Amino acid sequence: MFREIKRKDLYPWMKQSSFMCGICGFNWKGEKKLKAIADLMNHRGPEQEGYYTDANVSIGHKRLSIIDVSKKGKQPMVNETGDVLITFNGEIYDYNVLRKELVGKGHKFTSKTDTEVIIHAYEEYGHKCLERLNGQFAFCIYDKKKGELFLARDRLGIRPLYYYAEKNSFVFASELKCLLESGVVPKEIDKYSLNHYLMFGYSPRNKSIVKSAKKLDPGNYLVYNIEKKKIVTLEPYWKIKFNTIKSYNEKKIIRTIREKLEESVRLRMVADRPVGAFLSGGLDSSLIVALMSKHTKNLETFSIGFTYEEFDESHYAELVAKKFGTKHHQMKFTSKDIQKLLPELIYYYDEPFADPSAIPTLLLAMVAKKYVTVSLSGTGGDELFAGYKRYQHYAMLRNVLKVPFIKEFTSFASSIGRTEMLDKVRMVFEEPKDYMMYPKLFSYFDKYCLSLDTRVFNDFKKHFSNNNVNDAFCFDQSEYLPNDLLYKEDIACMAHSLEGRFPFLDHNLVEFANSLPIKAKMRGKTVKYLLKKAAEGILPNEVIYRTKQSFSVPFNHYFRKELKDFAYDIIFNFEGYDYYDKIKVKKCWTAHQKNERDYTHLFLTLIVFNLWYGKWMA
Repeated sequence: MFREIKRKDLYPWMKQSSFMCGICGFNWKGEKKLKAIADLMNHRGPEQEGYYTDANVSIGHKRLSIIDVSKKGKQPMVNETGDVLITFNGEIYDYNVLRKELVGKGHKFTSKTDTEVIIHAYEEYGHKCLERLNGQFAFCIYDKKKGELFLARDRLGIRPLYYYAEKNSFVFASELKCLLESGVVPKEIDKYSLNHYLMFGYSPRNKSIVKSAKKLDPGNYLVYNIEKKKIVTLEPYWKIKFNTIKSYNEKKIIRTIREKLEESVRLRMVADRPVGAFLSGGLDSSLIVALMSKHTKNLETFSIGFTYEEFDESHYAELVAKKFGTKHHQMKFTSKDIQKLLPELIYYYDEPFADPSAIPTLLLAMVAKKYVTVSLSGTGGDELFAGYKRYQHYAMLRNVLKVPFIKEFTSFASSIGRTEMLDKVRMVFEEPKDYMMYPKLFSYFDKYCLSLDTRVFNDFKKHFSNNNVNDAFCFDQSEYLPNDLLYKEDIACMAHSLEGRFPFLDHNLVEFANSLPIKAKMRGKTVKYLLKKAAEGILPNEVIYRTKQSFSVPFNHYFRKELKDFAYDIIFNFEGYDYYDKIKVKKCWTAHQKNERDYTHLFLTLIVFNLWYGKWMA
């Protein structure tokens, strides 16, 4: 069944309150301040709120109930002796298995929540409890006996966690705006993070746009000692690794991929609330929907269409929805949605974030929330199974660099006619180090407008140790996936009381995918070879082998037509922070209007930052 969503059905709902799970706290007693901070996350959890304070700490929680929706799941939650307390955002998918193990060791439970399982796992295994958790999470455990706060974030960085630890103050929260509300975090722009943002459209993985506010790295935990007033431990409990399997049996590998993905889907469909799926019509989301349809009837699916045909893949989503009998809901996206939703974007994405698909993702989550509370997504399939052409380009460039005089030829070709791709290739050849070469292939950086901060690229060295294309996978899984794709979906979903889940990012599947040889993921000109083979017999070949189309927005058209005046005003009448040369940008604007060059990403990063600065830093 297909239903096209009309705006009259949707936008009145936008005015209603919407909520999702959020955590926060600090190392002093302050009930009024704690509630003010937590209230900024009302969009993350309406059904329950909870607060705890003593002489040493204040800890808060906003909850959207997914498992055990009774009051027994209220947080902050304490153990039976009252000396271990937790505030938790996320889901532990195998919690029943771990619960059974802990019951066998003598632990007693009063609820059916995964939250309580974490408390008892911590009591039994200490910090090593993290190795036992399969899920997406960010939490803080307050251990009164040890006088410690124990904070952790899931392996792939699905759930966000910010913190501040300076001048004897410690603050943590699910969102950056909460740290700013604390009153102890200075509103100072981090120039390194700003450079990173202008190059990639998002901030670094362990920093934020605010100088003294940091993000806990994916797969890491920290311990804050309350008496010493400092972080005493900050280290990983899990790392992305690439260890190629010794024996290669394609049929067995394809079967294993199917089994692991199907198990991951099954686990992520466990909920006491309605579950649906985002369906773009691409391979990844279509495969997730196909596997979900084995476990439920009348599956609700959701997609966004675009008025510009070259950006629209909604007909593929309709094809998949029809094959698997889903109740499919679709909404067309237009330039009017940008002006309507930009204020929401700037509020919820409280760091500047210039992924072109951020606004339609907000709209998609808004549509889905009308029907479900949990939605599965195909995010992660490209980063695990080589879904981007840039992996092939990177492999090719590594070989081309060995050809004599190629650098001189590219420089000559670029001097004759400036094109975006030729300029990028020339930049690669100017400094052909792996850790600089691959990120430049898809960065927003334009040498004409911005000065290159080599510190940003130098920090990528740690991802480039395999000396092959696995380095590109490592970079995307470590940087692009958590800081762009997952940040985008987490914020968009939680802004509208929707929990996003990501079957491709079960760490067991990630570890298996990262053990597969590169040649098995990319076969000639075919990207995502193994996943496509795994999808055969499940999906129509028309979906499996169609040309990949990214989920993007026609901003290049909008900035020349519908949003021309809107964009110009924000870029050239901004006086809040001096970080770009308006004369140079004006030349880019003229070239873009004449269709001589595409400066979409440059304009988008400036517009978003300027609006963000006016909202949060002015």
